[in-house]
Amino acid sequence: MRLRLYVPILLLMIIALLFQNCGKPLKINEKPLSSENTVMPDDSETISSAFTIPKITPQIVTDFYRKEGETLSFTMSVIGSPLPQLQWYKGDPTVSGQALSGQNTNTLDLLNLKLDQTGEYYLQAKNKLGTVLSQKFSLEVSAPLDSYKGTHVYLGGAGKILKYYFDATTELMSSAQNYSFNGDSVGSIAHLDDRMVAVSTKKGSSLELYSLADDFTLTSLKSLGFLTSSVHVNFTKEDSKYLLFGSSYSNAQLSYFSADDNQLSGYTERKTITYPTGSKSHSSSYSTSLKFLFVSNLGENKIQIYRVTSSDLLSLGSIDVISPRNVYYDEIYQHLYVVTEAHSENGFIKIFEVNAVGDNNVSIIEKGTYSIGLNGSDLKINHSKNFISAMVREPGAENLVVLPLSATGQIDSLRTPIVYPITIIAPRSLSVSDNGKYFFVTTSEFNSPSHLVVYKAEYNSSLQITDIQKITQANTTADYYLCNDSIDVN
Repeated sequence: MRLRLYVPILLLMIIALLFQNCGKPLKINEKPLSSENTVMPDDSETISSAFTIPKITPQIVTDFYRKEGETLSFTMSVIGSPLPQLQWYKGDPTVSGQALSGQNTNTLDLLNLKLDQTGEYYLQAKNKLGTVLSQKFSLEVSAPLDSYKGTHVYLGGAGKILKYYFDATTELMSSAQNYSFNGDSVGSIAHLDDRMVAVSTKKGSSLELYSLADDFTLTSLKSLGFLTSSVHVNFTKEDSKYLLFGSSYSNAQLSYFSADDNQLSGYTERKTITYPTGSKSHSSSYSTSLKFLFVSNLGENKIQIYRVTSSDLLSLGSIDVISPRNVYYDEIYQHLYVVTEAHSENGFIKIFEVNAVGDNNVSIIEKGTYSIGLNGSDLKINHSKNFISAMVREPGAENLVVLPLSATGQIDSLRTPIVYPITIIAPRSLSVSDNGKYFFVTTSEFNSPSHLVVYKAEYNSSLQITDIQKITQANTTADYYLCNDSIDVN
C-alpha cells in the first residue's frame, strides 16, 4: 500500500526536474578547454586541440658535395596536423627563392646534377596553423673528376707568394709567378671563392686580401691588421658573414674576426683569447653545421672547443690529445681529424665524433687512432678516394702517410695504409688534387734540394694505392716556405 503512494510522488519529482532543465544541453563529464590546446585563427574557426603547426627535422643539416651528372636524395621528417603541404625551394623563399617543380614531398630528389644547381635549399611546410621553413643546406656541384686539367699551387714565403701551375697532361710544373706580401713572412694562406688571404708569421700583424682572377692570378686589394705572429688562418663564410680565425704559436693566442662581405668591409675583431704561456696555439677548424671552432694547443696537450656566435667564442670544454698540431672538421664525414707533433715515441692521426648536447655541452667519442712516427705536420681529407693524408717530418724518416677511410669517415680496415718515404727535408705543408691522384708537398728548410715536390698515386679498382712516385719538382731561390694552398682546374 505504501509503495503505491510513493510511485506517483517519484513521477512528479522526475517531471519537475525535466521542466527545470528544459532547453539546456545535458553536460557529461565536461572540462573547460585550456589556452594551451586551443587555437583561434584569424577567421575565428575553432580548431581541434589535436591539430599542430608543422615541425621539420633535423634542425642541423650538413652540406652536400656532388659531381656533375650525379644524384642527390635527401629526406627530412615532417609532422603536423592537418597534414602539411610541402614545397622544396632553391634559395630562401622569404627573399627570392625558386620553387622546384614536382618537389612536393619530404624527400628532395635531384637527378643528373648540373653545375648551376649549386646553391642553398630549403623545405617549406604549411597547414592552416602556420608555415615553417627548414634549416638550409648547401649543395656544391663540381665538374666530373675525369675533367681534371691541373692545379694552381700557392706558396707563402718571405715577403711574397709564389704561384705555380701543375699541368696534369704533361705532368710538368710551370715557372713561378711572384706576388708581393705586405708583411715580413707569410705564415698561412687560404682561399674562399674568388678571394685569398695571407697572414704574417713573424713579428708583424698583417693580413693581405687578394682577388683571384679567372686565370688564377692574384691582385692585392687591401692590408688589414690581424693577430700578431700568426701561423694559421681559417677563412670561411657563415650565412652572409665572412669569418677569419688566426692562431699565434709564439704568443699562445687565438683571434676571431668577422666582415660583412668578400671585400672585408666592416672588418671587426670579435674576440682574442690568450692562453697560458707555452700553449703553442697552432691551428683551428670551423664547423658550419655545429657552429663549433676547434683550436689545437700543442703545448697544452688540448684541443679547445668553442661555440661561435656573431660576437663571441663560448667555451664548451676540450679534448685531451698529446701535442695536437693540425685539426680539421670534415662536414661530409662529420668527424674531427687531428695529426699530432710528438717529438718522442710516436705521433698519431686521431679521429673523433663530435656532437652538440643542448646549447652548452658537447659529446666526444674517439673513433680511431693510427701511428705515423714523429713530428706530424699537415693533413688533408680526400672524398673521391676516401682517405686522410698527413706529412711526417722526422729527420731521416720523412714520409707521406695515406690512411684509407670508410664511407662514414672512419679507418677502413679493408684497405692498406701507405707510408711513402719522400726526399724533401722537413715537409711542412700538403695539398691534394680533388681526384686523389696528386700530392703537392712544401718544405720550410733552406737546405732542402727542392721546395715543392709533386707525387703521383696509382689505384686499383678497390681504391687501394698500388704505387706512389715522385714526378716533378720546383726549385726556387734559397728561401723558406711555411705554407701552401691549391686550386684545381677542371
